[in-house]
Parts: sequence; C-alpha cells; structure tokens
Amino acid sequence: MGSCFPCGTASLITLVALDYEVDESQVTVVSKTGHCGQGIYQVTFPGITTPIRHDRMGSVYIRHASAPPLSHKVPNQVTPTGKPSNHAVITYAAAADNHAPAQSITMIKMYEERGS
Repeated sequence: MGSCFPCGTASLITLVALDYEVDESQVTVVSKTGHCGQGIYQVTFPGITTPIRHDRMGSVYIRHASAPPLSHKVPNQVTPTGKPSNHAVITYAAAADNHAPAQSITMIKMYEERGS
C-alpha cells in the first residue's frame, strides 16, 4: 500500500507507473498540496476516469482507500486451502519469522483485502 521513495513528484510518478503497470510518460500529477514532509497528490493516466489520491508522510507515498485496486490484486480473494503460494515476499517473510528455509514454507490459506 505504501512505498518508500525520495520526496518529489518524479518518484510518485515512478510508483504509480509500477503499481498500475503503465508507462511513466503517461502518468501526470494533476494537483498537489503540502511540502517535502507531507502532502496530498492527485495523479492520472489514460484509462482511469478519476484521479488517484496519494498521501505522503515523509518519504512514504500511500494510495488512498478511494484508489482503484491494482490490476494484479483481486480484493477479498481467498487462496484455497492447500494451494502453495508463489508469492516470494510472503514466503521469504514467513521463513525469516520462523527461522526456516524458504523452500519449506507452504501457504495454506491467505486473505487479501483492500488496504492490507
């Protein structure tokens, strides 16, 4: 939901381009308020009807809850029991938390909800 990038509209454009899988040249900041410590930004790109709001606290940009879901995430999706996960970040975190090799981690059930 939030990503750490150096302050500035160029890094916000990079974040939006990565999140929504569009070219950086298509992303435009249409409004902004605040300064380097915090701010509210509205960005747009072809294919969306309403600008997407991002809040910034320090160097972290956070998509507002009103933003459309990312194309590669399906909100409120449940992974069926027993289906192994192919999500490397979750596998790595589980392995680190449990002091176990990543190859021994199997996702049993996962809930994805908007905003988490």
